[in-house]
Amino acid sequence: MQRSFFFLLSLAPFLLSADSDSTQNAALRNFNTRLTKLEKEMKSKKWYNPPAGAQEVKGFHLFLIGEFLWWKAEEDGLTFSYKTNNPTGQLSENKIRLEEMDFEWDYGYRVGGGFNIPHDRWDISFFWTNLNTESKTHKNADDGNGLFPYWSFPNGIAGGEFFDSAEAKWKLFLNIGDMELGKDFYVGKSLSVHPFVGPRTVWIDQEFNVEYLTAPFLPGQTINDFVKMKKCDYWGLGPRIGMDMQWWLSRSFNIYASAAISLLYGEFHILQEEHAEIVELNAEQEPLNFRNSFHISRPITDLAIGFGWDTQFAHDRLHIGLKVGWEQHIFFDQNQFIRFVSSSTNSLLSNRGDLSTEGLTASLRLDF
Repeated sequence: MQRSFFFLLSLAPFLLSADSDSTQNAALRNFNTRLTKLEKEMKSKKWYNPPAGAQEVKGFHLFLIGEFLWWKAEEDGLTFSYKTNNPTGQLSENKIRLEEMDFEWDYGYRVGGGFNIPHDRWDISFFWTNLNTESKTHKNADDGNGLFPYWSFPNGIAGGEFFDSAEAKWKLFLNIGDMELGKDFYVGKSLSVHPFVGPRTVWIDQEFNVEYLTAPFLPGQTINDFVKMKKCDYWGLGPRIGMDMQWWLSRSFNIYASAAISLLYGEFHILQEEHAEIVELNAEQEPLNFRNSFHISRPITDLAIGFGWDTQFAHDRLHIGLKVGWEQHIFFDQNQFIRFVSSSTNSLLSNRGDLSTEGLTASLRLDF
């Protein structure tokens, strides 16, 4: 009996070793089976970049956006006069300085909303941007100087005269409507992108009025000249394409940037009027009227950069996002006010410059 016990005890290491090898071989066979299955699934399925953006749970897949704009609107080609030290032509040295508009900062708004499509996390959104602003500039001629009426019709009674003061007032009414179809997804651990495409429509209405006051006319008489550019209105519709990017510094904080370009086909309507008055006689010249309308395409560019903060709460049923950044938009060739440079019928200038807006934007977004 003792001999049998010692014999089995001597065989124990070999039996345990055989059992361990059997267990390891079974685990290895199981791993190989799972790996083969996973490889087959990867070959049979299409894999996409993971979705980014708000991932609200049991929500309505809707979002609302409100933005406060503190922008300045500026436009090329709104020189309204030039000052010279030689209005009589008697000096050998003629010093000239152009008088430009002083553009003002003003507030506007952008509102929007949309729907996160559950299938594949596409989104569709609508935005409306509004900015109404005006700028006013007044200049006086110093002793011995004169202000040339830059916008007066050369063949009118005010053409070629030099005035004691000039005042210009510019108004802008800007409305932009955008529709976007896009998708938010990750292209790395910390970078998400949101390409989008959709239609855009704009209404750009401008007014530019200039008053030239007190110029010598006949002996004992002075004249004033009023140039009223009542309308330079543009409406257009066309496609827009762009991309938003977010670089996530942490789970909540990010740096964002966006760029877009659109090409709109639309129509301009221009209406201008000029009339002069002889102050002492209380007599007015018959008004000169200029009109023009035409269809044309115009490009628009959009750029933005800033900082964002995002968080989810209520057990991930709600999402809130805050952004503060800088925006710039260029509306090409929007200055279509007509300026005659001589009495010749061919000597007029239009298409005088671009309209731009730039400034700070503060945004609040709510997903639910």
